[in-house]
Amino acid sequence: INKRGGKEEDEAAKGEDAEKGGRVGPDSDSRTLERSGRKTKEKMALTEEQRERMRINRERAMAIKRKREEEKEKEKERAKRKEAEEGKAKRERSGDVDEDAKRREQGEGEGGEEGRTENGRRRKKEENEGEEQEEIELEDFELGASQYATKSEASGVYCLPAGTLEVCECVERPNPRRGGWAPMKLYLRAEVRRRARERWGGLDGLREERARRGRRRLE
Repeated sequence: INKRGGKEEDEAAKGEDAEKGGRVGPDSDSRTLERSGRKTKEKMALTEEQRERMRINRERAMAIKRKREEEKEKEKERAKRKEAEEGKAKRERSGDVDEDAKRREQGEGEGGEEGRTENGRRRKKEENEGEEQEEIELEDFELGASQYATKSEASGVYCLPAGTLEVCECVERPNPRRGGWAPMKLYLRAEVRRRARERWGGLDGLREERARRGRRRLE
């Protein structure tokens, strides 16, 4: 009888505990879920804020990159314009804008080095043939002179600018003053004479220009 009574008391106690647990358990779980939900919302809000900051930073970085690229393009354009202006000014100073330069450029486009050599030979042959066919009035210093003129003679006596000499045919010889120096350039006198007279309006014009330069050196 005592054993049966003890079991009944134990079962009654368990029933009371179960009833108490049934009343307390749901409230506790709801509070736990509520706290968990608040924490999740806080984490989600923080994540959205971070994403917004990342978006703003990316936009700033892209704007800086675009600005730098635009500055680089502008710098390139300024460099090209400056180079073109300097080249134009140099050509104007040297006076090398003439038809012979254009023909030489065309020769380079047609056949590179072979085109330049062939065109040079053809022009030289035509000049020699033209001089043989017609009588040319020579100056006193040209009588019995070499068929070649030095660079100083071409620029000083024939009054040709450096730009024109660049398009004239020439041959290079070892420098007679010192072997280690740059080779000496010799220009075909017939070509130099023709270009000088064309530039200054004939023999009389060339003599006048030569005299004018002489007076200017004395001043």
